[in-house]
Amino acid sequence: RAKAEMGHYDARAALSADTARLYEAVMKVLDRRPSEDRPYVWNDDEQALDGHILKITADIASNGRIPQSMGPVVDSLKRVDG
Repeated sequence: RAKAEMGHYDARAALSADTARLYEAVMKVLDRRPSEDRPYVWNDDEQALDGHILKITADIASNGRIPQSMGPVVDSLKRVDG
C-alpha cells in the first residue's frame, strides 16, 4: 500500500525528523537499510522477528542507538513539562 501511495517503501519520507532518527537507529541496530523496493517486513514467514526483537531490546537496555536517537524528543518534552 505504501508503495502505491508514495512510490516507494522508505518510511523516512513520511516521518517527522525526530521519528526518522528513531527509524534510522532501529534499522542500524538491525543492520538493515531502508529500501525503496521492499518494506521492512514483506511477509511474516520470510524471517523470524524474535532475533530482531532481541537486538532492539538489547540496544535499549544498553542505552544504545535507539534511546540516544530519542534524546532531542525527550529534551523537548522536558522543556514543555518543566
